[in-house]
Amino acid sequence: MVLTVPPLPKEALLEQTNSSAESSEVIRERVLKAHNIQFKRQGKFNDKLTPDEIEKSIPLISRPLKTTPNKPKPPIFPTI
Repeated sequence: MVLTVPPLPKEALLEQTNSSAESSEVIRERVLKAHNIQFKRQGKFNDKLTPDEIEKSIPLISRPLKTTPNKPKPPIFPTI
């Protein structure tokens, strides 16, 4: 499975200020929480899933997205 993720527009990256950016510690905690959720759900991390396991446990929803210029929308994932 290949997901194509468009790059963020340069303007979106440049308009961030230090006050609106997350700290490394906050990001680290969020990543650790996600890893724990993955392991509890599947018994392994997402990068170790086979293509069949991905299709079974993390199906993508295919539907058109309304987008506005310079504001790409993320893919839609179902809640499990």
